[in-house]
Amino acid sequence: MGMLMFRNSIIIALALIGCSQSTPPDAGIPEVAKHDAARHPGERTYIMYCTSCHGYDGTGLSGMGADFVNDKTILAKTDGALLQSIFEGKGRMPAWKNLLNVEQALFVIDYIRLSFGEK
Repeated sequence: MGMLMFRNSIIIALALIGCSQSTPPDAGIPEVAKHDAARHPGERTYIMYCTSCHGYDGTGLSGMGADFVNDKTILAKTDGALLQSIFEGKGRMPAWKNLLNVEQALFVIDYIRLSFGEK
């Protein structure tokens, strides 16, 4: 019983300390990590499968992947058209239908729109 009371006292003390701090809770987090897209469910899949051609910044590597940032026609396409490109491939882009499910692909599309589309 004594150990349980001690543990609860520590938890309450830590909670009170945390509540009394004037520094915002995300003060030490880099600005890019504060952006909603940094925590987007499609981010990890994009990093794993897409960055080797499209780059981390979405501008595309020379001669490899489409440039989501500067070529506005890509993100102007419907989700269905982008989903088809992901699953069937297009040009140099391989088909990802055997590695990604529909939900993962739609999360990637949403992540790309949020991260590289019009702000």
